[in-house]
Amino acid sequence: RLEEVNQIAWTVNAMLDSLQEQQAVAYEQKLEIQRAQLQYLQLQIRPHFYLNCLNIIFSLAEKKDFRSIQKVVLDLSDYLRGMFRDSSKLISLSTELDLVQSYIRIQQASAQQKPLLHLELSADVIQATVPPLCVLTFVENSFKHHASADAPVEIRIKCGKLSSPEGDWLNIVICDNSGGFSNMELDRLNHPAKEVYRESHVGIFNVIQRMHMLYKDQAAISFYNQEKGGCVDVFLPLRQNVTEDGETT
Repeated sequence: RLEEVNQIAWTVNAMLDSLQEQQAVAYEQKLEIQRAQLQYLQLQIRPHFYLNCLNIIFSLAEKKDFRSIQKVVLDLSDYLRGMFRDSSKLISLSTELDLVQSYIRIQQASAQQKPLLHLELSADVIQATVPPLCVLTFVENSFKHHASADAPVEIRIKCGKLSSPEGDWLNIVICDNSGGFSNMELDRLNHPAKEVYRESHVGIFNVIQRMHMLYKDQAAISFYNQEKGGCVDVFLPLRQNVTEDGETT
């Protein structure tokens, strides 16, 4: 009987080891699928923007404004680096805002009416971690839908810390003067369906999808209109575990 018990115990232990191994493999596969989905969502590149950058550089070359060409190329390099960053890794808020400022400077290089950026940043959230492109996407959207020829694009970004019984939160508010969202757009943006592909606001829906994949129900994002433009209100768990290169997993 003792031998039978030992045999049963050995069999059970072998089964448990096998189950653990299978669970580990399944978990790794799930991570790989999620990473692939995140990369797919991130690589919705903006060909019209790249073409516009080439036109800017060509125009500056005609004027032999080599100093401005150098600045645009450097900002474009920073922009491309940000676009192709691994979207499964979080970055510091300051890194994301640097990317936003590079984008603004590129737009200023060609615009007759220079776009304006007002940035209000609380010191205690500078190194908070955020998903890549979670601010830039909304800034790009402001330029894309700006219809007024009488006024330059004006964007206000406010980042601060909010505390609650459930913990601390990073709150990012992005507002513009681009006319705001239609009622239909507000309904779609505030109640997004689960499918990935969209004919319009692809970048915004990608951000929503990536936030859900990275934070599940711990993150929130809302859209509304205010004065002459649209606003985006983002809430993320406040995490500040940033590595030396400005990134964390």
